[in-house]
Amino acid sequence: MKIYKCLAVSALLFFSGQAFCAEKIAASLPDLGSIAANVGGDKAEIFSIAKGNANPHSVEILPSYMIKIAKSDIYLKAGLSLDQWSDRLIDGAGNGNIIAVDCSQGIDVLEKGLNADASGGHVHPDGNPHYWLDPLNGVIIAQNIKD
Repeated sequence: MKIYKCLAVSALLFFSGQAFCAEKIAASLPDLGSIAANVGGDKAEIFSIAKGNANPHSVEILPSYMIKIAKSDIYLKAGLSLDQWSDRLIDGAGNGNIIAVDCSQGIDVLEKGLNADASGGHVHPDGNPHYWLDPLNGVIIAQNIKD
């Protein structure tokens, strides 16, 4: 069953690239950037803000990020209050034409309301924001990016 899920995700990512037209995409997280690269193929230039070994809850905001976002067509956010630092970057970039995509749209959010205080280590009032770790959610994320 697991292999069929992976094949379904791979097929959507492969075939959805044909309808993608944006050239420059900034992603808050490298996982979102990776999915966007599969959707966009060679038509997309992807830049990820957070690095793979970074804590996605808090990322140091650098002026160079704002410069790249200022030149981007799309900004991909994880949403669910995970990458709230993205809003400061988008505002600081001054790009009024950028399309901000909340990649969590349509995701069945787990643990909603269970971790609304810091007693569990992280504060996730909107639910568990690490939804991209489920391969099936990759299909939803890819569709959000494509749309």
